[in-house]
Amino acid sequence: MLRAAINWAQRELEWDIPNPFGGGKLKKPAPRARWLTHAEAAALIRAAEKVPKARHLARLHKEGERIASIKKGFASAVKAAGLDDVHPHDLRRTFGSWLVQAGVPIQAVSSLLRHSDIRITDRVYAHLSPVTLKSAVDVLDGNVISRCPKKAKAPAERGF
Repeated sequence: MLRAAINWAQRELEWDIPNPFGGGKLKKPAPRARWLTHAEAAALIRAAEKVPKARHLARLHKEGERIASIKKGFASAVKAAGLDDVHPHDLRRTFGSWLVQAGVPIQAVSSLLRHSDIRITDRVYAHLSPVTLKSAVDVLDGNVISRCPKKAKAPAERGF
C-alpha cells in the first residue's frame, strides 16, 4: 500500500523521492521446452488405456460424456508410464514439433495448433525443420554455381 502511494506521488505530483518498496514484481519463470520421444508417447498411450482414470485420454472422449478435467487421469497415466515432468501442454509441443520435423509447412502447423499469429509457431518450431534449411541452402548453391563465370581457357588451349 505504501509502495502504491509513493508511486502515485512520483507520477501525479512529480515528487522526486526514491521508493524503497519498489521493484516488487515477481520474475517470470523460465519457459519450459519439453517434447516427448516416440517411445515416451507410446508408453503414455499404453498407460492411459490401462489406468481407469485415464482411459478416456487414449481415445479423446469418454463414451459421449463431457470430460470435466484431465488432470488426475493424465497424472495417473504419466505415473503408470514411468515418466517424469510431463504435463498436458507437452503433448501440444510434441504434436507441433513432430509435424515440423516431418516436413509439414509451418503455416499448416500454425493452423492445426490454432495459433493466433504465425510468428508464434515460427518462433517455437521453425528451428526443428532441417529440410527447410537444407532446401534454402540448395537453392543458394544452385544459384551461386550457375552464376559463376566459367574458367577461361589458356591461350594455348584456344589455338593461339
